[in-house]
Amino acid sequence: MKAAYQTDIGHQRKQNQDRVAVFTNKLGNQLMVIADGIGGNRSGDIAAEQTVATLGSQFKKRPPQTSMEGIRWFARETQLINNKILAQSKRNLRLQGMGTTMVAAITFKDAVVVANIGDSRGYILHQNLLTQITVDHSLVNELVKTGDISEDEALKLPQSNIITRAIGISPDAQVDVNRFELNEGDQLLMCSDGLFKTVSKERIIKVLELPIPLEEKCAQLIKMANDAGGPDNITVLIGINSNQEGEEMNPGYEIGHRYRIIRSLGEGGMANVYLAHDMVLDRDVSVKLLRLDLRDDPSTKRRFHREAMAATQLNDPHIVGIYDVGEDHGLQYMVMQYVKGTDLKAYIRKHYPIPLPQVIDIMEQVLSAVATAHAHGIIHRDLKPQNILIDENKNVKITDFGIAVAVSQDSL
Repeated sequence: MKAAYQTDIGHQRKQNQDRVAVFTNKLGNQLMVIADGIGGNRSGDIAAEQTVATLGSQFKKRPPQTSMEGIRWFARETQLINNKILAQSKRNLRLQGMGTTMVAAITFKDAVVVANIGDSRGYILHQNLLTQITVDHSLVNELVKTGDISEDEALKLPQSNIITRAIGISPDAQVDVNRFELNEGDQLLMCSDGLFKTVSKERIIKVLELPIPLEEKCAQLIKMANDAGGPDNITVLIGINSNQEGEEMNPGYEIGHRYRIIRSLGEGGMANVYLAHDMVLDRDVSVKLLRLDLRDDPSTKRRFHREAMAATQLNDPHIVGIYDVGEDHGLQYMVMQYVKGTDLKAYIRKHYPIPLPQVIDIMEQVLSAVATAHAHGIIHRDLKPQNILIDENKNVKITDFGIAVAVSQDSL
């Protein structure tokens, strides 16, 4: 699992008592842990620091071998840390009352084991559905469970910061531990209450679905919490169960609040192309999205812009039409006519040998498109089988004017 995290003091606290870390053991398994210190000025940061450091040290020395062992491991280690913090509180008056919440996860090949105590949370995003996989140990959550208040009301009550369980508060550390299976592309979100009390679930989902690096997702969520006032420390950790982190856009994501992604159509040297549905005009379209690793490259951005400018000038039945050009969360996109079919290279491979009359027909359609481009002073410069599309009715359309040049500077 690829993971990233970020922590921030917020706008109203004098110090950051949140702690976060990711540890990897010799087996290749990962421990991800967030601790939110409690007790105000009574050394909550020390309790949080010791919880993260001790858990990480034990994970490297004596890690669980399986997910079932991981459940027992969390219960045992959390109790040992609890005992240690309680003993320190008794010895040192300055440390009395210190404690911490904790949410932690261990990744295995077949599952993830998640432990929590207090009100730091864990979520799993699966196919656009964000599910909370931990239970808040808080006074307001007890009222929610009895039906006295709603979840939305719980977040607004002054008593929302009163927790009923924590490490370092009582002799018995009642930690909840559960095992979950992860599918390809699922995302694990762990956070302190500084996030979920200020940023709605819907807005969190929007960020998690963005095709951007995990580090940027963390930064955006932190910013959203601070923009909402930042009343508490904010810590966010995101992991993704995929080898293609940040490269794929999830089905259902809406670009520019208009184009809903259906599936990937392919990847190119400059951009990724998706099938999407235009919710305004109720039609399927192709969306070309500039690749993440190239979005800050000036030459690539110029090429992307050049393609859009060139194709929008060309009105020909054998040239893929450009409908819209824009930017979504810093990512440039281009909306094009969706051609239901294949490219010429794949078509030749499948239908070889192609009858001579059809070869002539294909060439005539290609030449018609080229003639239109030349009439507008535009030279394609990359006309190859992969850039020639054939639909189900054998109509030909050329695409990808990314390296086209203009005969005159005024043409593009």
